[in-house]
Amino acid sequence: MLFAGSAPSSVPLISKNQVIPQVSVIVVNWNGKALLQESLGPLLRQRDVACELILVDNGSSDGSVDWVRTKFPQIKLVQLSSNQGFTGGNLAGLDAAHGEFIALVNNDTRADERCLSELLLPMICDSQVGISAAKLLLDRTEMINSAGVALTTAAVGFDRGYGEDCCLYDVPEHVFGACAAAVLYRRSMVEEIGFLDNDFFSTAKTLILAFARKSPAGNASTFLPQSFITNSMRPRGN
Repeated sequence: MLFAGSAPSSVPLISKNQVIPQVSVIVVNWNGKALLQESLGPLLRQRDVACELILVDNGSSDGSVDWVRTKFPQIKLVQLSSNQGFTGGNLAGLDAAHGEFIALVNNDTRADERCLSELLLPMICDSQVGISAAKLLLDRTEMINSAGVALTTAAVGFDRGYGEDCCLYDVPEHVFGACAAAVLYRRSMVEEIGFLDNDFFSTAKTLILAFARKSPAGNASTFLPQSFITNSMRPRGN
């Protein structure tokens, strides 16, 4: 883990007076300034969890970086000179992260104030849980975007519950994987089996599924319906 004494030279060491975060939250942004107020504010107000928030900017030209510096100076900024996509951005965020757990959250989401603590709870209680999946709801609707990832009989991954009533899928349960728009990983699992692959620029879903397939015994995936987050209604595939 990238704690003081083992962090690479590009990552600031944590001083003795700083609290090591339980969770490092990585948000990747590319020209999404208009989305950041709604997405970053709730993440900074998470309850019952010590976390650091890392914004990775993929070479935005809309003033995102200066806006975040002014509005949210407590956020750790990682600036990339060009658009490295979802995968490259999250890899850069992981390099800057100090947490024992790694959360990926899209910049077009709005998290409930207990989202992270609910995702963290099963990992604290059960060392076999390596992935926690949030319940994603489509903004301004009563429909589900994702209730974790499942597989078809042809081994094709899909979001459980997409387009269904938000009251469904209300029981915690093991699932195959998690939608990358809102997911928590145990860092020790990531270090053992690997993170995202740069061969995939704009989506990590194939690799998210691979996490569960490649994961050794003791790294189960769990869906937590109490941990919910709203996702804007962007076209599928973006």
